[in-house]
Amino acid sequence: MWEDIEVLENQKVIDSGLYGIVRHPMYLATTLLFMTMPIILASPLSFLVMLGYLPVIAKRIRNEERVLLQGLKGYDKYLQKVKYKIIPFVVGSSAGVVRAIERSPARVRQKSAGHV
Repeated sequence: MWEDIEVLENQKVIDSGLYGIVRHPMYLATTLLFMTMPIILASPLSFLVMLGYLPVIAKRIRNEERVLLQGLKGYDKYLQKVKYKIIPFVVGSSAGVVRAIERSPARVRQKSAGHV
């Protein structure tokens, strides 16, 4: 699950549209889905699923940002520009990502444009 994060050759940082507001708009959508599921379904079981999802996605985001910061040119500037990880106007500090990189380097896989 964690090993599928890779930086493609000639990959660029996108900082427009939703990516100009939050760094992980897809995770915003899935988080909203998982948070509303218990209400819509009126199910205690779906509430437990949501509680399990939140730490998993938080770890995924930390790892993804570490890989991108190490392997994607310009991602450090993007972290400074776009302060919010998933929820707009809720500050998601990048300081923890930088400290994590200094402690333990992540494996950055480069993929050439020819590989799909």
